[in-house]
Amino acid sequence: MAWLGNATAAALLWLLVAELALPLLVRRLSRKLRLPSMFHRLAARASDPNVLIPSPYSMAIVVFVICSAGLYVALNLNQSSLGVWEEIYPAKPVAQLVDFGTPRRVRSDEWNTQTPWVLNQVQSGEKDHNPSIGGSEAPLLAAVPVLHSWAIAQGEFIGFHLFNLSTGFSWWWAYKTFGLILSFFWLFLLLTRGSVVASVLGTVWVYGSSFTQWWFSSNMPELLIAFALATIGGIYLLLAHRRVTIGIGAALIVYSFLNLMLHPYPPFIVPMAYLGVAILAGLVLEPGRTAQLREKLRFRLFSLVAAVLAIGLIGGNYLIDAMPSIEAMAGTSYPGHRIALGGGFRFAKLFYGFFEALRMGEQHVPLGPSNASEASSFVILMPLLFLTVPFAAYVRRKNALLVALSLYCTVVIFWISIPLPHTIESALQAMGWSWSPPARSVIGLGIGSIMVTTILFSRVRDESIELRRIAVRKIAPALSFLLVLTFGGYLRSMDPVFFSPRIVLAASAIAAVLAAGVSHGRFELFAAGLAAIVIPALTVNPLVSGLSAIEGKPILLAAERQSNSGEDRWAVVGDFILSQGLKAKGLNVITGSQMIPNSNVVDVLDPRGEYKSIWNRYAHVIVESEPGRVHPLFQLRSPDLYVIRLDICGPDLPRLGVTRVAYTSVVPPADRQCLTPLDAPADSGVHLFRLSSRTIGAYQ
Repeated sequence: MAWLGNATAAALLWLLVAELALPLLVRRLSRKLRLPSMFHRLAARASDPNVLIPSPYSMAIVVFVICSAGLYVALNLNQSSLGVWEEIYPAKPVAQLVDFGTPRRVRSDEWNTQTPWVLNQVQSGEKDHNPSIGGSEAPLLAAVPVLHSWAIAQGEFIGFHLFNLSTGFSWWWAYKTFGLILSFFWLFLLLTRGSVVASVLGTVWVYGSSFTQWWFSSNMPELLIAFALATIGGIYLLLAHRRVTIGIGAALIVYSFLNLMLHPYPPFIVPMAYLGVAILAGLVLEPGRTAQLREKLRFRLFSLVAAVLAIGLIGGNYLIDAMPSIEAMAGTSYPGHRIALGGGFRFAKLFYGFFEALRMGEQHVPLGPSNASEASSFVILMPLLFLTVPFAAYVRRKNALLVALSLYCTVVIFWISIPLPHTIESALQAMGWSWSPPARSVIGLGIGSIMVTTILFSRVRDESIELRRIAVRKIAPALSFLLVLTFGGYLRSMDPVFFSPRIVLAASAIAAVLAAGVSHGRFELFAAGLAAIVIPALTVNPLVSGLSAIEGKPILLAAERQSNSGEDRWAVVGDFILSQGLKAKGLNVITGSQMIPNSNVVDVLDPRGEYKSIWNRYAHVIVESEPGRVHPLFQLRSPDLYVIRLDICGPDLPRLGVTRVAYTSVVPPADRQCLTPLDAPADSGVHLFRLSSRTIGAYQ
């Protein structure tokens, strides 16, 4: 915890500098520094008097982020945890131009599932059907690139069409990182009435939250980007004055809705969709918005109809093709069609974000047992609104946006942590919340709370909201300190190892600093508190260049070299991890991660459906050798992993079209009778074989 002491000292130094030197520096620089006229012209073109008149400084930030994204892609950078491959088959580091941070084993759904799927799909021609991903049209549900009309909504994968594999992969990660930053920065500009300072802080908070970073290698960034763009589009479509801005709004809605379709993860989509509705409702209810809504009403309706038709045409085409896969997925044993119940999330975990934000690494998590991603959270500051603003002022129409957002957050808190009467719970389930388990609905509460706090900060700063007396607001930091300190003591009684006295005191101090910054509109305090909670999270994901960790893996290169990707099919005996590595090289593999059961495989191995309850699931598939077994045996090891025990030299593999076999375990002597050894690095612990032509011919 030495870093915590250093961070505290740095924070105190920052406060001193911000209080004394920063104001003087800003005043002097503002007189001498003038932005080039280009940014003034960009700001003028991006302006709409009804929704946003951005400052030249905001346009300078946009240009800077875009240039940073270009440099990121030019250097082939990414934040993938593919570096885990340096630790297996065997552990051997590879040289990379840029190599910062630590790959996270806990993000196996990225480095060992999603990334191999995407790389395999690109190298296999981006077809609707790919047995290495799963049966039916699994690629349509797997959030991988597919050559089809709806590819226009897969902005994250454009790089694979423009550049080589490594640079295309970097484009994908640049979309996650800089797409998230740009979309939320612009959304915050709209919500804070153009406040650059508040928008920067809000964007940093969203991007740098522990929950965001620990789930960053999933499809969550793409979903957040689609949410932000859809909300921006909705604001422009409903309220903008200029026709071109209204048209842009409609186009953003089309792109966002289609992109959400291609990332079908309702547990995140549902809470974010309702958050978007709350934002639009709050803005429309503000004074003067009705008149804006009526402006150019015909053109708005025309744009809306055009957007709906485009979504219906392209999205309908997608749904027609994807429906068999959707039905297959809904009919699986896992995940199947699950109905979420409210109130199952621990209240203590809901608000422990002040403490959890200070953790470093994935080994020690609060209130275990849990993994590092499931333990991640947000810092919830939404209740500060009621300490800062009198209730009479809070309910005024001009604060409709804050009311709508705070009501949304309240509903989500009830859904997540409080057992609800059956009638209310059933109503929420009927509204779609049955698709979002409480542990995933946290994302809506976290982003909603950040928005409430950021908007409040901007309005306190520009004095556009009525506040409580200064004496009352001065109590807010002290009260925040005491509340978090008391809560920390309660958490310490449950987990004294993680919630150490130092963590509890540091979190309490950070809460007080944040409360002071927001309630008094003090940038330096808000920024200092924010830095303390986002810096640890920003160390979660590595920053590396290229794909050498997996592209240059000797055992994978050996398998690729000795395989005809158009004809050979692989099966891996021993584990499912190597299967995914082979897929990343573009090879056809029947084992490993399967999104939807492959009927061509299970119909051969289980023709009577005896083991359907085992194989009918999203799962990691492992083959184990059992010489002499007449009929394959399926064994469920965990909800998302099952084993197929079979005779490698029997009829099963040839009937599946398997021609190559890799072992990560000891090779039984009986198996060698039907296998021809292939070259494989001795230090890898992996053995590669070709299934003998005699065996293949005997059973085909």
